[in-house]
Amino acid sequence: MTAITHKRNIRIFGEGTSTGGIYNKVSIHGQGHIRGDLQCETIKIFGDFKMTGKATVDKFKMFGNSKVYDEIKGRNFKVFGNLELKKKMSGDACLVRGWLSSKDSVELDTLSVKGGLDIEGLLNVGKLTVTLGHSTSRIKEIGGETIQIKGKWLNFFGGKNRLIVESIEGNNIYLEHTTAKVVRGNNVTLGPDCEIELVEYQASYKSHKTANTQKVKRH
Repeated sequence: MTAITHKRNIRIFGEGTSTGGIYNKVSIHGQGHIRGDLQCETIKIFGDFKMTGKATVDKFKMFGNSKVYDEIKGRNFKVFGNLELKKKMSGDACLVRGWLSSKDSVELDTLSVKGGLDIEGLLNVGKLTVTLGHSTSRIKEIGGETIQIKGKWLNFFGGKNRLIVESIEGNNIYLEHTTAKVVRGNNVTLGPDCEIELVEYQASYKSHKTANTQKVKRH
């Protein structure tokens, strides 16, 4: 006769710390700290969360502030607030309404952002859609299939927010309010207020009258 094993749950209300392990659900209401590697089906955070081990999770949803000090892998991420990553993040889909920062690389199939990004490594994403908000966003490199950066949100001083990036490579690229050294793509469209040193394209190239490019090459 085969024994049936039921996964445990973690529930923290107020302030608390738990060890890592294999769980079904992790729920934080208040301030929670997970020490050690964690594997679970879902994480839901309402408040402040800190994790010092590696994490593998199916669904990650947070409202508030979270810090992850090791690698995190997941299928679906939803961030309402501020998620700070010290190492690599990888997964299928991520929705950000707030701020996502990483000291390492981020690899996702889709990433949708209304807010800001600060990624010191490579952002490798199939489909990227960003509406810039908060302060200036910074990314070292972006690689993807479809890349769309818009700057419709105004900051507190009434000016447009901005993305600063070293290089962007993709198939279909649309940019607004972006400063970049190199943009390479099949179809490249530069919208308002872009500052690009070099554009390399294959099929099509369009540029708004307020966009500034130092050099454009077709391959």
